[in-house]
Amino acid sequence: MKSLSMVGLLILGSVMSSPVVAQTSDILIPGAGSVGPWRTYVQLFNGSESQVTVRLSADGYEQPDNPDCNAVLCTGARDLTIRSHGFAYAVLSDAVNGFPFAPFTFRVRLREGSASPAVSARMYNTENLAQSFEIPVVRADSLAARNPSELIFPDAIASDRGGRSNLVVAAIGGTARVTVQAYTALGADIQSSTYDIGDGGTLTIYDVFNDYLTGNSIPQLILPVRVTKVGGDGTIWGYLVSIDDQGAVTAEAGLNW
Repeated sequence: MKSLSMVGLLILGSVMSSPVVAQTSDILIPGAGSVGPWRTYVQLFNGSESQVTVRLSADGYEQPDNPDCNAVLCTGARDLTIRSHGFAYAVLSDAVNGFPFAPFTFRVRLREGSASPAVSARMYNTENLAQSFEIPVVRADSLAARNPSELIFPDAIASDRGGRSNLVVAAIGGTARVTVQAYTALGADIQSSTYDIGDGGTLTIYDVFNDYLTGNSIPQLILPVRVTKVGGDGTIWGYLVSIDDQGAVTAEAGLNW
């Protein structure tokens, strides 16, 4: 695994016309957690007129649902109670115990109350606080209804001067097989690879143009990347994060074709 300037992660993936597992109103935070010096800050705002309790959990690491779980010792999850018009926040590596340092899909599940809170998530570099990016959160039911067949990232960076783009793809509600392709401005397919993602798993590709740059000394280029779902019964969601030659960080969700 490369230097974790974590600049990035994800590319969004696709779902073909295969059936999609029924989804809840859970809020999904893909490619979150801790990687090297990078941490994820989550903020939740309760806009309803009554108090709510939600469970913030890491997919695949949450213990069996247990209402008596101690908030500090609960493995893979943390319950948060938010008063009406109030907010709560958490740094995932501090608030949620029992998951390894890696990008995972986290979810916010409503346990008590009338409506899920609004959720934002930001990943930041503890060694350089000027570097951060917003993670594109999404409701599970909205993602299932959208069910995109492919997602395109127009602004991936290829450079031999430090700039790079990282891609992350999360499979939700089932497995997914995705093909990741990169193109030149003239439409030439310069690299193509297919990956299998387990149910609830996350694919992370650091420096998506590493193979292309091998043996090629080039200044910074902006090239498109496409992710297409070619198999599996899950939906996929994620983002691409790039750092340019000057160290500025940007993130983008995929565009539909």
